[in-house]
Amino acid sequence: MNFFKTIIEICKGTKIFLELKKYSLRKTLGYTTLLILICSFFIAIPQTKRVNTIVSDITSKLSDHFGKFSIEKDGIYTTFTREQNKSLVTNNLYRIDYIFDYNVNIEELKNSICSEGLIWTPKALLSWMKKEGELFFFNNPFLSLKKRESIFTEATLLPFLAKVAKEPYDSIIETDEILNFEDFNSPILIFTFLFLGYNFLPMLFVNITYMLIFSLMHTFLNAKISLKHIKKQFIINTFISLPGVIIASFFPAFELGFDYTTILLSSFVLYSFPVYVRLTLEKSKECSK
Repeated sequence: MNFFKTIIEICKGTKIFLELKKYSLRKTLGYTTLLILICSFFIAIPQTKRVNTIVSDITSKLSDHFGKFSIEKDGIYTTFTREQNKSLVTNNLYRIDYIFDYNVNIEELKNSICSEGLIWTPKALLSWMKKEGELFFFNNPFLSLKKRESIFTEATLLPFLAKVAKEPYDSIIETDEILNFEDFNSPILIFTFLFLGYNFLPMLFVNITYMLIFSLMHTFLNAKISLKHIKKQFIINTFISLPGVIIASFFPAFELGFDYTTILLSSFVLYSFPVYVRLTLEKSKECSK
């Protein structure tokens, strides 16, 4: 029986489990992996659209506020206000500060309604976050070839920036072009790939781990401790979980409020009752012959 027919029959009823218990472990894992891959792609599509909308909105605001930017021999500059400090607060309260003179106003950041943001100086790019009233700064090293400290406090930030301002600029990227922020909108296929990988691996790990745990529990409770019995239970439990994989995928895809694992396990428990009743009755018939 091919993959799609197997999945349809599993979702239609319990009769197919009389055949599925004879499947090999390799085939079981193959079908499970393929279904989870398809479901992770299903989740990735709406997630990608949401992220792409956010990224496009942010880059559009950056263009409106800062104009374009240029990567020059002595740093990265905005074209609107090259020699003036300027700030932008996005809709999700993320603050971006262009600091031409490297003189970050710590108190202004502490009193800001934003709890995180980005500091853009010509020669350094730092993200920051506010925790319990204190500010912490994180250097983004991809703009520079030099090895520098990565984490700073309020007391160490300004001395670091004063040092950076005096050093020659050594950008990894070199170009004489004037660049648009929209040019850096991540292509939708890249976001799809990232989300696909992000969803697929945890989903596969959760499914295999929990089905193995349930199989071990079932084996120990029935006092049939053998590798063969554990393998048989794992195959049955894994197939029982597949309708739950499909149902659970709708929740992260459309942000319905419940997490994937909760729905998966709930669906598995509910579906396991009729499946095991069917298998038990069939076994009783075989024993009575």
